[in-house]
Amino acid sequence: CKNIQIGASRIFDLDVILHNTVNLYLFDSTVNTQSVLFMNNKITNGKLCKILDPLAVVDFFLFLFFLELFHLCCSIRWMKINRCVSCSHELCEKKEEVPLYLIVPVLNEQRIIEETYMHFRDIVNQFEKVYVVYVTTEKEGPCSITTYEMIKRLMEADVCNKKIYLFHYPYKKGVMAHQLNYAIDQLEKINPSLNFWIGIYNADSRISVSTIDYIINNINQKDCLHKCFQQYSWYITKSNKSHDILNSAALWQTRWTLVFELARVRFQAALDSAKLPDSIYFILEKMNYVIGHGLYIKVIDLKTLGGFPEDTINEDACLGYLLNCNNIKIIPIPFLEKAESPNRVSIYIKQQTTWFNGPWYAFQYWKCKMKAQGKNNVRYLLLAFKLFLHALYWLLAPILLLFICPICITNLYQLGLWIGTVLLYLPIMHFIVEKSIVYLEDIKAGSVPHASLWCIPFFAIHCFGPIRNLYFQLRKQNSIDYKYKTER
Repeated sequence: CKNIQIGASRIFDLDVILHNTVNLYLFDSTVNTQSVLFMNNKITNGKLCKILDPLAVVDFFLFLFFLELFHLCCSIRWMKINRCVSCSHELCEKKEEVPLYLIVPVLNEQRIIEETYMHFRDIVNQFEKVYVVYVTTEKEGPCSITTYEMIKRLMEADVCNKKIYLFHYPYKKGVMAHQLNYAIDQLEKINPSLNFWIGIYNADSRISVSTIDYIINNINQKDCLHKCFQQYSWYITKSNKSHDILNSAALWQTRWTLVFELARVRFQAALDSAKLPDSIYFILEKMNYVIGHGLYIKVIDLKTLGGFPEDTINEDACLGYLLNCNNIKIIPIPFLEKAESPNRVSIYIKQQTTWFNGPWYAFQYWKCKMKAQGKNNVRYLLLAFKLFLHALYWLLAPILLLFICPICITNLYQLGLWIGTVLLYLPIMHFIVEKSIVYLEDIKAGSVPHASLWCIPFFAIHCFGPIRNLYFQLRKQNSIDYKYKTER
């Protein structure tokens, strides 16, 4: 018993010594403070830190920042150079030979349709062979007055104007692609030869006369074969607050236009002129998609692709994939369209949920292409893979930068680098984009969404749409029947 008591006493003494040692380690001012601050991270996230190096994430986003800054400068310079006097309205007016129809599909657009009608009417009236076509749909729910009825009243009050058409898609099922194909079928009755071009815009799209000048000057050229034109956008929001998440969302979309979409089509144009071997070309070529507004394409070329894809949730990404596969070049327009960004966070997330379908179903487009062609093609598969990478970046970039990377940080040096990278990649880059649009469009600073620290929580929210999309896929509620129409 005496031996047992002595042993217990020693164990107790050892426990006291160990307890005091730990306390001394934790609270002694001479101990390395970095170890104190991040000891818990080391213990609980050790395995995660071995998998993901926070410095690698920081390096990746720093590289993206400088790459995007370079692309931004090049895009602005390219647009300034190409907004030349040769595209003036006086010169283009003499070259109008091919009819151009601006198609505006509408659904529940009562709030802005009158403003839209006046905007496009004033533009087409300045040209001889440019028309605007509104396409309503039976899908529009019961209300006091439908968009179709509003447009009809506007046309009756403007009875002398013969340059405005109104078609009504007579079915409740279908999406924007169905409305567009229906409108094209009606236009074929007017132009059986199919020798005409169409441009696609949304009800909130606002363009300049210079855009139509540029298009007319190009589509009437003899070498304008197997080409389409894409006008990119800068975005505003109707939010009442001057510095908030929604302004950050609008700036992000403008940023994406200048540093990603526009930069990539310009790179592709340079690549096409380089005449590289096919093996190298297939690796370097970009998978450039088109957008559901600002697209100009010759109807004959569109018909060779089967029209606007009706079997996919989003028609624009699939159409872009088919254009790339069929070597129909996408030419950027050096004038920007002004478009609206959602005015509520909930609407933004729902919109992103729908838009995510575009790149996510890239391999579905490839399967459909293989089925139609009847043979495999490595280039088509590679293009689908490149498009799918857009979806991965969309989903994972905010998660990596703002959620996983901070958990993996183990010292103050890494913390400082991470904070600096976040500030560079988000608010500072947004500030540069804001000033770039003011310079490029020659407008007042107050007309552009303001950059602020709100872009950091915005970027966190930016992945909510893709996550929500994946959730709906698991519940089998992600289909054409469930497609969301962005509210105004």
